[in-house]
Amino acid sequence: MANHEELFEAIPKPESGSVLYLPQEIILPPEELMPLLKKPFLEMARMVAGQEARSYRGFNVGAVVLSSFGNGAAYGFAFGANRKPGPNAGRVCAEQLGIAWSLNPGLDQPKPDRILAFYVWGEPQPDRVSGKLAPTLHPCGDCRTMFELLPEITDDTMIFTAGPDGQTEEFSVRELIDFHKNDIAS
Repeated sequence: MANHEELFEAIPKPESGSVLYLPQEIILPPEELMPLLKKPFLEMARMVAGQEARSYRGFNVGAVVLSSFGNGAAYGFAFGANRKPGPNAGRVCAEQLGIAWSLNPGLDQPKPDRILAFYVWGEPQPDRVSGKLAPTLHPCGDCRTMFELLPEITDDTMIFTAGPDGQTEEFSVRELIDFHKNDIAS
């Protein structure tokens, strides 16, 4: 196999509203592929946050969503950036837009079998549901609910996060949900 760095240079850059496919030379088992994509996809999420996010308060988040097609015969990715243009406007999370593009790639395009990973970049802030402040920005309560409801997202779907200070974290959807569960006894 060629040098991974050279292959990653061949990864298409994000285009709004589309699923892009990894070059066939990068087809590896998911457990090998996801960590290799961590650096380039977190960098891509950072770029998307800076170029595509729309937040009246400057809170910009970018996400890249990695999906599997044909039971691992191909991998695709889509991106999303958060939207909240005003204080009274509804918000749409970067992860939610990435999921929407991933699961709805177009009429003539195949649908993914599974969402394998999220790569999220944003400034950390306290979680509105759990109140916890993590070292990196974690997907919010609405996103966590969506993760639990969509059949394409499983407990072992991975989440890689990073922020402006360069710190990163990685965890599964189940670990994320368990971390943010309310520990208050009733």
